[in-house]
Amino acid sequence: MGELVKKEKPRLDTSTIFDYIGSDDNEILTYLPRTDRQFLLQYISKYILDYRSSLGLSGLDTFGIEIEFDNADKGQINRKLHSSRLDYRWEIKPDNSLSHGGEIASPILSDNGTDWSQVEQVCGIIRPNAIINDRCGGHVHIGRQALGNDRQAWLNFLKLWAAYEKVIYRFGYGEYSTGRKGIDEYATPISIELFEDIAKLSQNNCSIDEIVTMLATNKYHGLNFKNIRTSENPDKIDTFEFRAPNGTLNEIIWQNNINLFIKMLKAAQSPDFSESVVMNRLRLIARGGFRVTEYDQLDMDAALEFADIVFDNNLDKVYFLRQYMKAMENGVGSLTETQPFTRIRK
Repeated sequence: MGELVKKEKPRLDTSTIFDYIGSDDNEILTYLPRTDRQFLLQYISKYILDYRSSLGLSGLDTFGIEIEFDNADKGQINRKLHSSRLDYRWEIKPDNSLSHGGEIASPILSDNGTDWSQVEQVCGIIRPNAIINDRCGGHVHIGRQALGNDRQAWLNFLKLWAAYEKVIYRFGYGEYSTGRKGIDEYATPISIELFEDIAKLSQNNCSIDEIVTMLATNKYHGLNFKNIRTSENPDKIDTFEFRAPNGTLNEIIWQNNINLFIKMLKAAQSPDFSESVVMNRLRLIARGGFRVTEYDQLDMDAALEFADIVFDNNLDKVYFLRQYMKAMENGVGSLTETQPFTRIRK
């Protein structure tokens, strides 16, 4: 595709990326000429993410979060939680993997100002009274209705996750450039299993129940299907659980993670789903082998391609790429904090 037809490139130190591209437009980043791409990535690397009042989701899109924390003053957190005007269904619970911490589980939330305000308030209550460490995850539940009962949409979603799992994990590391130590134990990558399952499912006209039964083998995967309701298990809460993200007490990262996972599910339903692009990426990974040790490393070609498939506007793409890129460095060690790229409101 041709070069970006935009205003004259402004100086990086006086402008934002959206003085160069429109936030509501939908640039196809994968095919940008090298000069435009380098300039765009320079801009994104300087951009600071703010908390948004809306993600443009449907009222039918629901989600929930589990905020894990450790070394906590649980008494203080409890007091502030119960003295606030929060929905009473925000619940503080113990977590067996955290010796001096716990988790706060949200009620069912949706994309509205009241619910986003509550996420922000809860993070603000925990932040001064706890820390995030190698044992803390940031689990996101998305209502199954975001994907529906279309068998092809399910297959599309599985292909999308398998093809770009390493991009999803690095993005999910949030304000860290590396994953937590507990990630292999509590959020194991699943792309190898999915690669095999996709081959089987593509050859058989399975029902959704049969697909879920095949996928729901282990809760402790980065993507957990064991909460999906089937005819044999009608009492399940009926959510996809995304367990890959690191723990965080930053509401902007929570919001960004939720936005990615819901819009991945929606992209899988789209009649314009980029099947050939995703399959090419999946074949490329299969030829090279699945290397979990490389999940910390930047792969801008894959990340730009993934952003084009999942998002339909530049604002979402910039928010995704900024969290993915972080400081444009490959992390070393466990839970390495990167340079700040969010602006938390006081």
